[in-house]
Amino acid sequence: MVVDSDYYQIQHFISEWPWDARGVMNEVARQSSELFSEFEDVYLLIDESAHTRKGDKSVGVARQYSGQLGKVDNCQIAVYAALSAGKYYNLIDARLFLPELSYKIS
Repeated sequence: MVVDSDYYQIQHFISEWPWDARGVMNEVARQSSELFSEFEDVYLLIDESAHTRKGDKSVGVARQYSGQLGKVDNCQIAVYAALSAGKYYNLIDARLFLPELSYKIS
């Protein structure tokens, strides 16, 4: 929860206001890089994560391998990038993997 804020105003801003999500993520990455430049050792962490989904209404859902489940199932796969230095870390990018879809024509 954000201190001294109105939940509904924040929710309205996120869901209704025309803002550039890619621009925000790029700015977060730039500022993180700048802040972490003071550390001697900085690491770029890249990892994928599967998110189990039921049905097929979400973007990127397909029967694909989920490391969390250890098997093929309906899920979304996302790739995350973060910077890490000592005990500090920050997410600097995230992308949804979009598998090729095969269409059945009957």
